[in-house]
Amino acid sequence: MLGRHRVLPLLALCWLFTDALAGVLHVPGDYPTIQAAILNAYYGDTVLVAPGTYVESINFLSKAITVLSEAGAAETSIQSPGSTPVATFANGETSSSLLEGFTLSGGSYQYGGGVYCSAASPVIRSCVITGNTADYGGGLYAQNGSSIVLEQCAVEGNEAKWGGGVCAWAASPRLLNCSVSGNTASSPGIGGGIYASEASVLTIANSLISSNSSSSTGGGICVSVGCDLTVPLNNVIAFNHSATKGGGIGFAGAAVSEVLQNSILWGNDAPIGPQASLDFSASVSIAYSDVQGGSSGVYVASGSSLSWLEGMIDEDPLFESGSLSDYHLGPGSPCIDSGNPSPDHNDPEDPWNPGYAHWPALGALRNDMGIYGGGGAGVWTGIPGADEGPDPDGPAILIELAGNPVSEALELRLGVPVACQVELSIFDVAGRLVLHPAPFQLPGGESGLRFGIVELPVGLYMVRLEAAGLQGAGSLRFVRLR
Repeated sequence: MLGRHRVLPLLALCWLFTDALAGVLHVPGDYPTIQAAILNAYYGDTVLVAPGTYVESINFLSKAITVLSEAGAAETSIQSPGSTPVATFANGETSSSLLEGFTLSGGSYQYGGGVYCSAASPVIRSCVITGNTADYGGGLYAQNGSSIVLEQCAVEGNEAKWGGGVCAWAASPRLLNCSVSGNTASSPGIGGGIYASEASVLTIANSLISSNSSSSTGGGICVSVGCDLTVPLNNVIAFNHSATKGGGIGFAGAAVSEVLQNSILWGNDAPIGPQASLDFSASVSIAYSDVQGGSSGVYVASGSSLSWLEGMIDEDPLFESGSLSDYHLGPGSPCIDSGNPSPDHNDPEDPWNPGYAHWPALGALRNDMGIYGGGGAGVWTGIPGADEGPDPDGPAILIELAGNPVSEALELRLGVPVACQVELSIFDVAGRLVLHPAPFQLPGGESGLRFGIVELPVGLYMVRLEAAGLQGAGSLRFVRLR
């Protein structure tokens, strides 16, 4: 990753697995390569990949399967062997095709060095797409009606002519809780981070677009004629650079149908429209956002229109480095509790402090501008504890799992030295709190607990046990399969 844009705190884990569940193909245990396992997989199977570097390109071949790393992107990478994309989805894949927990690098191709997606709608989750090159979409290229979803992904350090990080060409990619940072578009250099063309529809929410650069329009994002930007909520578009116009965003003829709101445009630069530019009859509305320079930071060409709505501010957001990124809101930030006041936009509530937001959202429940505000951010905590088992600095808190991977329920053995109230928390690979049942009482000694997880998607998780009045905690990692 580049810099310290750690939107995705990824795990370096050790796993113990059983082969009790059918439909799990282990790499390299059962098959020497990921692609060999994909070729032998059937509908609903999971290809489970051990930590390591795999020099190959993969193609899902229309299969509704999950390709999942055991240890996350920090420990598991796929490197293209040559002039091919690292991963290809071009055979009608749907949201039942999932790629999770890999670093994808070294791809070089005309369309999509990291990921090539055509007429397909897969899900890529908790991946790092970095060090790839292309003419169109250095990190990702989506075309022909593709509706690919990126969740909790980092698209960083890629390069292309159009869309250094991401290029959408008659497609509808969705970027949710993602980081698009440090990408470059050059010669002609349109859309340093993201470029949308040919009636594409972009969805970008709770995402960071930062430190990208272009030699033409749109240092961070370029949305061109006939394209749209939907659900543009709680984004940070910061410190991007364009050599011409639209340092943060360049709207080149786009008619944006929804109000851009709860966002921060700051520190971007360009000779014309440092924060944003509108030309070729572009039409954009913005509300409840922090834009450096106010409306004077946005260039509006003749024939284009900008609606500057309620709740706009021009004040230093006071970004500070934190455990998740360099874009936390610091104490006293004017962006805290300054987003859309509608309850539909509220921050998640702290269950132990009613009426106040759950960290990393701050203040009361009203929306915080930026990536950690609003319901779409979830509850981000970072991964609490790097190792499995009891905390070495705490008491002997026991947590053990009978069988891993798991499907419908965790069969846990729990133990505390004395009778006390305990809390059980489950986090996903990006560090979000995804399940948190009410505290319950445990007797001293060991006890058994069955805990249903059918509502969790397939993926990597950590379960953590904390006991009231006792220092430390116990934790373990598990894989949830279908």
